[in-house]
Amino acid sequence: MDSLSAEVVGRELLSTRKLAEILDCSPKTVQDWLYKDRKTQTADPLPYYRLGGLVRFRLSDVLRWIERRRVRVSAALYMDRTEAPCGRTKTRLANL
Repeated sequence: MDSLSAEVVGRELLSTRKLAEILDCSPKTVQDWLYKDRKTQTADPLPYYRLGGLVRFRLSDVLRWIERRRVRVSAALYMDRTEAPCGRTKTRLANL
C-alpha cells in the first residue's frame, strides 16, 4: 500500500490480485478461500461482491473476517508437564 492511503483502500473494491498483494499471499490462496466457502456453506464465509462476472472485495470487510479467525493462545499451551520424583505429574508454566 505504497501510495494509497488506508482510508481510500478501505472504501475501494479490490480485485483478487490486489487483495492478494495487500495480504502478501498468492491470488490462488484468495480464490481457495472464496471457493471453499462457496462449495461448503460455512457460518462465516469470506465477504465479497460479485459485479457481473467480476469478484471484488472491500478490504475493511476482509480484515474483520481475518480478525475473527485470530487464534488466541491460552496459558494452557505453555504448560510444561514434568514428572515429580514421587511419580506424580506436576504442571508448571514453561519459560518463554
